[in-house]
Amino acid sequence: MAYDQNARHRERYATDPEYREKRKARQRERYAEHRERINARHRERRADPEYREKRNAAERERQRELRATDPEYREKRNAQQRELRADPDYRERINARRREHGNPLQRTHTALRRAAKLQRTPAWLTDKHRKEIAAIYKRAAQITARTGIAHHVDHILPLQGKNISGLHVPSNLQILTETENLSKGNTYHE
Repeated sequence: MAYDQNARHRERYATDPEYREKRKARQRERYAEHRERINARHRERRADPEYREKRNAAERERQRELRATDPEYREKRNAQQRELRADPDYRERINARRREHGNPLQRTHTALRRAAKLQRTPAWLTDKHRKEIAAIYKRAAQITARTGIAHHVDHILPLQGKNISGLHVPSNLQILTETENLSKGNTYHE
């Protein structure tokens, strides 16, 4: 009969609880070392921008394909998005990221607004007029700081109205609360 090298270990493992615990601890230690090596390799690969871009592109393509072909997947993703959007913490994180990096749509809107204001600022404005405009904006900021309620400088005749367009001059400016200004929009009420 051939000699079995592991027979002694199996017998000891079955009968000696201390030996069994020692062996299990050693196995857990080896497994932890192995996982750490694998995790280090993964961290190294994920740090490589080329690998990350390639992986993200593949994942985006997979999700696009699933959305196009699998209605259950599409409904599940839509439900997840609705749930996330309903979470105030999620909204705050998204808004903080947008404030930090800037929202592309908001940047476009802001640029268009700034351009409209420049186009509707007449060339005949004097330094006195410009100081009056600056004073109105400063007053709105002071009211906001004093009351704690956001106040905006509003154009009485909107700069980009559908039927009527006003100028960016002191006589066309008024201070309104944020709520009133946003509800008014690009409309003109006589």
